Amino acid sequence: MADKPFSLAAAFGMAPRDAVAYFQSKGYATTFDWRDMWQDAHARAFTVASVARMDVLRDIRVALSTALQEGKTRDWFVKELTPILQKKGWWGPRFDVDPDGRARKVRQGSPARLELIYRQNVQGAYMAGRYKEQLADAENRPYWQYVAVLDQRTRPAHAANDGAVYPYDDPFWDVWYPPNGWGCRCRTRALSRRAMEREGREVQNSEGRMLEKTVETVNRDTGLVEDRTVSGVRTPGGLEVYTDAGFSYNPGAAAFGTDMELARRLSRVEDPKLYAEVVQSINNSPLRQEQFARDAARMLDNRTAGRGSLAVGLVDRDIVDFVREKGFEPATILVLPEKQLLHADRERHHRLGIALTRSQLLALPRMLSQPEAVLWDIRHNSVVYLYPDSNPNRCITIPAEMPAQKKITRYAPRLDAVVNAYTTDREIYRRAADYIRIR
Repeated sequence: MADKPFSLAAAFGMAPRDAVAYFQSKGYATTFDWRDMWQDAHARAFTVASVARMDVLRDIRVALSTALQEGKTRDWFVKELTPILQKKGWWGPRFDVDPDGRARKVRQGSPARLELIYRQNVQGAYMAGRYKEQLADAENRPYWQYVAVLDQRTRPAHAANDGAVYPYDDPFWDVWYPPNGWGCRCRTRALSRRAMEREGREVQNSEGRMLEKTVETVNRDTGLVEDRTVSGVRTPGGLEVYTDAGFSYNPGAAAFGTDMELARRLSRVEDPKLYAEVVQSINNSPLRQEQFARDAARMLDNRTAGRGSLAVGLVDRDIVDFVREKGFEPATILVLPEKQLLHADRERHHRLGIALTRSQLLALPRMLSQPEAVLWDIRHNSVVYLYPDSNPNRCITIPAEMPAQKKITRYAPRLDAVVNAYTTDREIYRRAADYIRIR
């Protein structure tokens, strides 16, 4: 039996169990316009603008997965999907009503649309995989070169960066790791120190040269105009160049698109029971915990951290409300910056006997949902999660900034971030002048 068409807008109207199951799937998002899923959200949530039916979205995703896994061509993708989408009625233009009640013309399936979907998703997936591979080998090849295809189709902004070399952890790559626009064909090349010397290349530093500007984006179906922020760089020659709107992010480093969308929707939920069930089920999701453990284990083994972060989980409402009362605005999404993970596992912590074990570090998402206590650190304006330790006189301490300071999460400063993880004496948390108990 065919799957019943399903709209994301109905998710919070369902029973708690069904809503939880839906959001546990983590991976699909339905939108009316490409701007509804902005920039790095696309790195974690598969979406096609104007597709509000989960069955259609699933058909497109399955075909894309097959194309990626089996090396299928663009022509195969179009031929495979055309009859499926035509049969389901997702083909050609139609008129619909957007969430604001306005009638609008919706572009559905067409050969040209499927070609664009194929090209953009395959390119994005390839570049995200390439980023992970290059990051894992950053110790041997720490310099990355931006390579553009220099022909008549190349955007001037992309051509201006051709040949530029930056260290792998330079902020330049937070913005300019390809693709940087629709149909972008740029790529990166990792270089060793020896290769740099052999080719006579110089390393650049983007400090003081990263740029931002506001641009207007127009929905060609509705005419609605919205301001969006686009990032760029000032080249050594003084030329200011920007990515296309919606592409000022690194698809490989991005990790929190669907979490940010989920947090936004959860903020509208008034039912505390539903809110708590969704948060706990997401935080207890075995798939999320396994993904965190795999990514964290790889970073601990390679001792290489990028500028991204690992998703730990969503913050409970009582903690969010307390932090807001203190004058801060938490994102409700808790992450562990890659560099902070290695900081927690540094040699000095082990020498002092305060380091967490490897298994404890890999289990941080699971621990998040089972704190022994949650405190407010008055001196540092931060939340402190406490957990039992094997030594009854000590406890595991996980401080978190909500929201994180930019120096902690330079890639996503609007998130909440774990800043450290260690064990300490329980006695220090009995000082009433330094801590307030949240729960």
